[in-house]
Amino acid sequence: MKAISENLILSAHDIGTGGLIISALEMSFGSGIGVELDISNVSPSRTLNKMYSESGNRIIIEVPAGGEERIEKIGETVFLRKLGTTG
Repeated sequence: MKAISENLILSAHDIGTGGLIISALEMSFGSGIGVELDISNVSPSRTLNKMYSESGNRIIIEVPAGGEERIEKIGETVFLRKLGTTG
């Protein structure tokens, strides 16, 4: 994948058991890096559905600061949403 070869993906995790919130937490475990999420633009669903839905074919990726625009150009055919920041 072009995004990987251009060092645009720092980390990635599938959204599976436990949904979005559990996947985001698992990405931060043991790293000393926290995450601040804003899920208001994920969907019009209720907050609990957005956080815990286990629907398939979704992943969370972490991109370097300033990499959002580049990842959007590379992934033109992929539905992307910015969820927050790490730190």
